[in-house]
Amino acid sequence: MIEVALEILGVRCSFDPHWKRQSQEALQEELQDADLDERLFSAWPADWPTQELVELDNVGDPGAWLQTEIGERIFEVLFGSVDYEQVAEHLAQAYLDEIQEQGYPLPSDFEEGLEDWEEAKVRQEFVAFFRHWHARVLQVLESQRQSGDEA
Repeated sequence: MIEVALEILGVRCSFDPHWKRQSQEALQEELQDADLDERLFSAWPADWPTQELVELDNVGDPGAWLQTEIGERIFEVLFGSVDYEQVAEHLAQAYLDEIQEQGYPLPSDFEEGLEDWEEAKVRQEFVAFFRHWHARVLQVLESQRQSGDEA
């Protein structure tokens, strides 16, 4: 039911947090894109509250990395049946592996015994990332309702 509601809203509203800055042509182009996941994915946050260790720029192209590593429909992660915790656990391990491969330092590189803390912290940050993304989409829709503007 939520998916159908978002698809209906998606015909009239933008999911882009910067929708007010877009030209009317760009907004209309977004609204014509029928792929709900693609539209939701375009609203992922580059930063979020409680972000400390995770820096998505360290993985190269963060959008491409996220699409590859999430491995689920983003609608199902944000609003459906997929648990944030499970996806966050996978992302935490993939993120730590990727930044080690890229040569970026981790706190555990400087102090022994931080590996478990580090992985738990990164997992928590990815859970916060998904919560913020979810709230961000809803805030964008609410801001359009309050302004009385349709994209």
